Amino acid sequence: MKNTILASIIIPTFNRCFLLEKTVVSLVNQIFDYDKFEIIVIDNGSTDETKSVVGKLTIEHPQHTIRYIYDDVPGLLTGRHRGAKEANSDILCFVDDDIEAAPCWLQAICDDFKDPNVHLVGGKCLPIYDVPPPEWEKSLWSNNNDLKMCLYYSLIDQGDVKKGTDPNYIFGLNFCIRRQVLLNLGGFHPDCIPKRLQKYQGDGETGLTMMFAKKGLRAMYDPKALVYHHVTKERLTMEYLESRMFYNGVGYSYFLVRNHCKPILVFRLLLRAIKIRVRGLLRCSKDAFSERMRNAYQRGFDFHQSEIKNDPKLIGWIKKENYFDYSLPV
Repeated sequence: MKNTILASIIIPTFNRCFLLEKTVVSLVNQIFDYDKFEIIVIDNGSTDETKSVVGKLTIEHPQHTIRYIYDDVPGLLTGRHRGAKEANSDILCFVDDDIEAAPCWLQAICDDFKDPNVHLVGGKCLPIYDVPPPEWEKSLWSNNNDLKMCLYYSLIDQGDVKKGTDPNYIFGLNFCIRRQVLLNLGGFHPDCIPKRLQKYQGDGETGLTMMFAKKGLRAMYDPKALVYHHVTKERLTMEYLESRMFYNGVGYSYFLVRNHCKPILVFRLLLRAIKIRVRGLLRCSKDAFSERMRNAYQRGFDFHQSEIKNDPKLIGWIKKENYFDYSLPV
């Protein structure tokens, strides 16, 4: 089977069955031979109707290969690495359970991988707002020539021309990589850990793309590899933005410890990271907003540093060689 399947689409999911349904429907509607790709749904312990929704989709689209696998080990690592293990293709396409792929998405990706020197492919990640966004949402975007992005919502647009790109601009919701490269680089790092287990959070795909860049491998941006990301009403709040910055602060602490960075660098790098992520909201409230986001980031960083001091097992978790075979040390 592995010889006939050109691409394996891996969807980690947790309690978002109605958004997941839209994701899968967009994938079965790809302009691509249905027998040349598979859809693998990794259910990370959902308590909603995820299993029955996938079952319904399997019946409605019998010509497609749609596989459902349940694994309740907490965290996005479960979906990503279990999906890679179960896949029957050498091209692994990781997407989130709240995206909709454009009909040409998979064809563009597979065309790009015909070049043996291309090892990672991503494309535009544009928003679908469930409700009209507030005016201040515009200020969350950064614009630099042909690079436009909003990191809070994992959105990016590098223009309408296919080109080589920095692998760090390939975001996890639209992340396509050769299997052997994923294995050689040690896979993903911990991500989307439940709040009660937040100390085990890591830097997600960032650790992988940084290693990718260090090795000098080629990443490709293809505007036709387009996905739309649902931005829900709940995300269009200050509270969500603060939680996202807290989460980034935890991940940044993980990064520093894992990469043996000297503590003296923390403040300088912290300010740089905040400068990249925080663009302000309305001009009249820019300073107050920046302070609020900076404080949330610092709280996340301090939380993680404190947990490292209080839990001797945590250092071992952070410095694991890889997380292909893992269970949380609880």
